[in-house]
Amino acid sequence: YIYLFVLLLISSAIATQNRDIRQEFNETRYLTILLYSHFMFVVMRLFLYLLSEDLGKKNVVSAMTSLLISIDTLITLSIYFLPKILVAIKADKADDIRPSSLKQ
Repeated sequence: YIYLFVLLLISSAIATQNRDIRQEFNETRYLTILLYSHFMFVVMRLFLYLLSEDLGKKNVVSAMTSLLISIDTLITLSIYFLPKILVAIKADKADDIRPSSLKQ
């Protein structure tokens, strides 16, 4: 889990450096939310690892770890791609509303 913390620290440094980029290319807000979300799941996995001896069965711990990783992945994909999909849908609806004489 140490390498995950190192990667999270490096990612936060890069996100901090990229906050002054033009707004069209600036994804720092989404990266920060991703970092926070991923950090929470790493902490949960760490607690699960530390408590694994108390929980007993290894297959239960493995299933819980798998579930945490799956939820983390789904949330990460949602945080990153959902805003882009919503912008594309909004732009498509705006094109449908414009008069056909203005469409290019």
